[in-house]
Amino acid sequence: LMSLTDAVLLGRYAPGELPYVLNGWLPIGVFFGFGMGLMIGEQVLTAELNGSGRRAETGRIFRRGMVVALGYGLFATFACIAIARPLVDLIGFDPALAEHTTTCTHILAYGAIAHMGGVACQFYLEALRRPNIATAINMAAVVFNLVVGLILVPEHGAVGVVWATTGSRWFMLVCFVIAAQALTPA
Repeated sequence: LMSLTDAVLLGRYAPGELPYVLNGWLPIGVFFGFGMGLMIGEQVLTAELNGSGRRAETGRIFRRGMVVALGYGLFATFACIAIARPLVDLIGFDPALAEHTTTCTHILAYGAIAHMGGVACQFYLEALRRPNIATAINMAAVVFNLVVGLILVPEHGAVGVVWATTGSRWFMLVCFVIAAQALTPA
């Protein structure tokens, strides 16, 4: 929904800048996909402990998962920043498109740590049979993205929309950490 929100906002306020964001998602999207796959084990182990009546022991799984998620998020941030421009040059983008796409990729990469931490929290909550909390936080982040996007996009276009998305990822992480702290054995 966040990507859809971004596309709608740009389509309304800066339609010529839509390719910058859509192309900017390429490298970060690949890293996010690998990262989410990396975190599946946290969800499986948590669900196994929870299902066998050992809910209190799931906190250690969550904490280890957060270390992996945040470490991978840091790696993904620096990797995306390093490969963004060489990738668009390799693909053969014209220089103006390459420059704007690279800027969008860099800004989206600043949210990789928050995204991965949020995924670890979401998978943990879902494994503890708390999917409604995870859904509510995700939807609140989409609303946050929309509100911030409506403020930034009319003046800043693609750069505004990716800052809104990056900010919403950090907002989501804060909400998830609060929920995990208050509602789980973590």
